[in-house]
Amino acid sequence: MPASPAVRYENPPGAVAPQSAYSQLARVAPGGELLFVSGQVAVDAKGAIVGKGDFKAQFAQVLANIAGVLEGAGASCNDVAMVTSYLVDPAHVQPFREARAELFPRYFAGPGYPPHTMLIISGLAHPDFLLEIDVIARVEPGARS
Repeated sequence: MPASPAVRYENPPGAVAPQSAYSQLARVAPGGELLFVSGQVAVDAKGAIVGKGDFKAQFAQVLANIAGVLEGAGASCNDVAMVTSYLVDPAHVQPFREARAELFPRYFAGPGYPPHTMLIISGLAHPDFLLEIDVIARVEPGARS
């Protein structure tokens, strides 16, 4: 799917270079609807935890869940304006960056990737969850599947 003309990623003059696969800014065209996607965790369609103890498997499931929610709302990952990730272990920062660099090209057409905030927190809703990600996206009014 092509990049959204309504959401453009930039690293404007004066901004420090991103440290990995994200942009410092997203410009969102007016007139669309904002979608606030609930934090997604590594569960499958039946609600079973995917990838217990396997960070990369959980990351992949979380991205798939985000893509599914967006598609159900008539959007795609290319409509994402902001990403917030919550990790429960600082040791997962580097594996997160590696998985993001590998998996984002499957979901985002580019060029660039959405602005991204990462937080290290003490826990999530279930002790087997290693990360949770929520996104904000912009979609054309009335876009639904």
